[in-house]
Amino acid sequence: MKQIGVLAMFLFASILMVAQNGTTNEQVVKTKVEQKSSVEKRQAEELAKLAKQLSLTPDQKKSISSLQKNINAATKAFKECDKNDPERKALKKKMTSLKKAYEADLVALLTPKQKKKYDAIKAAEKQAAEKQSENAVKQQTTRSSSGFGEESGNEE
Repeated sequence: MKQIGVLAMFLFASILMVAQNGTTNEQVVKTKVEQKSSVEKRQAEELAKLAKQLSLTPDQKKSISSLQKNINAATKAFKECDKNDPERKALKKKMTSLKKAYEADLVALLTPKQKKKYDAIKAAEKQAAEKQSENAVKQQTTRSSSGFGEESGNEE
């Protein structure tokens, strides 16, 4: 009798796992769709931000949007590529060169006044990123020296 009860519990657990796995696959598909829309949304936000900061003309906006779409395909291929795929290194190199080309093409679209503002914006972003990185390193160093989140002053 105990064996039947154990077997029934095992079957029930197996059915639950299969049901959950189906939900997980649906969630993965939903996440991929959300990622796609979030990339497009982020790019639209970036374009709107640039348009506001640099007073872009409608032609400049259209050209920059086209540049963003060109880099989207490569980004998508890179993100979908398995980490162990031998093509990943080649895709990473391609992404790096595409980003540089995007930057160069974007700057080429700008007037000298806009370029000066853009350079200042990029310098400020770089400085903020470096500061954030330094803070993260300091936080990590503080955590590791204090022993798994404990205060270092608590040692006796």
